Parts: sequence; C-alpha cells; structure tokens
Amino acid sequence: MKAAPSNSDSPLQNRIAAVKSSLRCFVYSLIGLVPLIGIPFAVAAIVRSRQVQKAISSDWNPGDRYLNAAGRIGPLSFLTSAIFLLLVGLVLPAFWRDLGACSFGST
Repeated sequence: MKAAPSNSDSPLQNRIAAVKSSLRCFVYSLIGLVPLIGIPFAVAAIVRSRQVQKAISSDWNPGDRYLNAAGRIGPLSFLTSAIFLLLVGLVLPAFWRDLGACSFGST
C-alpha cells in the first residue's frame, strides 16, 4: 500500500490544518469560560480565530461552525471573567467591612 505524497501545500493539507485550527480555537474559547484562569485562553481564542478566518477566507473550511462559535464564545469568555473580577472587587471589600463591624460575643 502506497502512502500519499507528502506535499505540504496540497489542498487536503490546508483543509486539515483549517479544521485543526478551528477546533483549537473552539477549545480555547471553552476553556476561556473559566473565570480568571480562562483569560489568556479567551484572548488566544479571539486572536487565533481572526487569524484563521483571514488565512482561509477563500477556501472552504469544514470546521467553520467551530470557528464561528469560537469567535462568539471567545469575547463572551473574556467578558465573563471581567464581570467576575468586577463583582469580586465590589463584593469582597463590602463583605470585609461588614464583617469587621460585627461584634463577636454580644447579642
């Protein structure tokens, strides 16, 4: 059985690379949904999805749905982390203030 010729510029190789890149962007955007830890992944999903869209704009991408989903989930992931940080920044100081105002042992 003969192996296929190893041509790195073949259309099949380009499609395989496009699908892999689309799935990688999608996974980055899903990991980006985790607050704080996901911030670099959300940024990577946003940047990488735009790069992949520019690179394969003329060719058909079988993983286009994943790439489009990553383009939508990536900014949402970044936004959820930002809202989480904002809430923690507003709630924790108020909580510590109220906790300090409580008197322990009195009724």
